[in-house]
Amino acid sequence: MYDFIDEYINDKKTTHILNKYIYGFINNLKKTKKLNQKTLYLHIKYIELFDKYLFYYANNKNLNDINEKTIEDYKNFCSNALKNNNKTINKKLNSLNKFFNYLTKYKYLYQYNIMLNVPLLKNEEEKKPTIFTTSELRLLFNEMRKYIYGYRDILISKIILETGMLTKDVLNLKLDQISLSDKTLVLTIRDNHKLYDLSNNLISDLNQYLNLRKTLDKNNVYYLFLSNRGNKYSIRSYQIFFREAVSRCNLVKTYLPRHLRSTFLYNISKLVSEDRLRQIAAQNKVTQYYELSNNPLRNLI
Repeated sequence: MYDFIDEYINDKKTTHILNKYIYGFINNLKKTKKLNQKTLYLHIKYIELFDKYLFYYANNKNLNDINEKTIEDYKNFCSNALKNNNKTINKKLNSLNKFFNYLTKYKYLYQYNIMLNVPLLKNEEEKKPTIFTTSELRLLFNEMRKYIYGYRDILISKIILETGMLTKDVLNLKLDQISLSDKTLVLTIRDNHKLYDLSNNLISDLNQYLNLRKTLDKNNVYYLFLSNRGNKYSIRSYQIFFREAVSRCNLVKTYLPRHLRSTFLYNISKLVSEDRLRQIAAQNKVTQYYELSNNPLRNLI
């Protein structure tokens, strides 16, 4: 059906009936929309690819020959011959929508924008994030507890699980950002303040670690998490300890520290709206994480 596919893919030069309108189309986009150069380039590329398709397959000689069926056939070509995923095909359709809107509204070549009758494809179901089960986390923390410094790494991991904080932000915490009496943690990023309520179990783990920290604090370092030598605990050191502990547990999946946050976001997604989850994941709002009291990972043993 698509005997021309190799020639189509390898042909970098052919232009057809749409080429003479592309320059005006791009100039119109520059005037009416604030698009960066990369986006403009992609619009050009997608129009040129469709134009080349018209030359090789559709055999359209005139603009009037292009209709909704032409676009539907092109969708099938992109899917079956080019093996584009739905997301890529929708990007192409978006460019064609803007292009045919230009031909309709500014060049008066169509009575209506034919793309309005062409539905986008449904995006494929997103791959489920890699997440820990509760039993796997318990097994991992039990493994970490076998080492004298493991309580430090357990605490780091639990803070991520309860708050969704980034690993770098957890390791940058200072002593004065934690209040044992109020059971809170304050994170400040560029004058934005986020207040986290900490669970009783996390406070217990924190107290246990602070006793260990007293033996590590040889250099009067004000960071909460210290290395075995009394310096600031590095992300790399935490990652190495974490991976080694996971390996010793013989878990089915090869978990990394980032999967702690994936586990947090996945569980919180069951409790909050999509907009709220975006805020939590981006961590760019000055709001309290009021939903965290319902986090099923709180008070994890």
